[in-house]
Amino acid sequence: MELTENEYHILESIDSGQAEIGMSLSSLIDFCEFNFNANPKPLIDVGYIEINPDLNGLTTKGKEALKAYYNKRI
Repeated sequence: MELTENEYHILESIDSGQAEIGMSLSSLIDFCEFNFNANPKPLIDVGYIEINPDLNGLTTKGKEALKAYYNKRI
């Protein structure tokens, strides 16, 4: 899956704590749509974000994608 800039911003917000662990799925969706004009559900569906039933953080796959994104920007 090729991620968009907005999807990377979603991953960054979770990694940085801007989107807080324990946030409900509906709150996460609202937060992402308001701040990034993007829905996090596709990132959850492909395994970048762990929800169980609330936000648990990035999965290993999500952390690796974010690391690769940072490396491309350098």
